[in-house]
Amino acid sequence: MGITVRDTARARVGGPTTRPLALVESGQGLTQQLRLVDESTPTRRAGLSDHDEQADVPRRVQARRRRQTAVYMARWINTRGEKGPWMEIAMATVAA
Repeated sequence: MGITVRDTARARVGGPTTRPLALVESGQGLTQQLRLVDESTPTRRAGLSDHDEQADVPRRVQARRRRQTAVYMARWINTRGEKGPWMEIAMATVAA
């Protein structure tokens, strides 16, 4: 008959198991560009919009004399809000 019966039972997929790796580049003025890649595929040049996950990136800036240090921490979050492990802290100096 050529009728396809759709499987309505979905397999449970767990939360993210890999961590992001951060590449911090200095930008113009007081800006920095943060590029996140997955530790399991660090050479893949896909944007975050190509992932099923998004980044949870809190940022803290500490003043140090004439310079500031930006501290970045990130982890993947899947579409169900399940969070993966935190990456190693990345720090970069921002010119003042």
